[in-house]
Amino acid sequence: MVRRIDNVGKTVWTFIEGDTHVTSGQTSYSVGFGIAQSGDRLYVGTGVWQKQSNLMKPAVIALDVATGSQVWKKVFDTQPGHGGVRGVIVDGARIICTGYVNNADPGFLFIADAATPAVWELDTSGNMVKEKL
Repeated sequence: MVRRIDNVGKTVWTFIEGDTHVTSGQTSYSVGFGIAQSGDRLYVGTGVWQKQSNLMKPAVIALDVATGSQVWKKVFDTQPGHGGVRGVIVDGARIICTGYVNNADPGFLFIADAATPAVWELDTSGNMVKEKL
């Protein structure tokens, strides 16, 4: 969930993302790790639950600052296991993301020792430029 609050503490908009678990009554995990703003866009680093795989996959979601509407979403689903995008940096026309893949456990993890570290580069339209594991 991402929520924009105005200067007096009132909610301007709320954005929620992530599927439910394929098995009723089971927990699905979608977590936000990091956020960066560039102009009229927010880039949110997340782990988003994917119903078709029953896994939390690393993702970046671009939101419109004014409305909270999703502009695009890039899910990094080429690796097995759970993962997340923990850091997001915007450098001109590049979005650099750090995170992890191949983890046994989903959710908000302070440290994912068993995971494989990952770095992704996207353009500002959400297209993958590079992936390094």
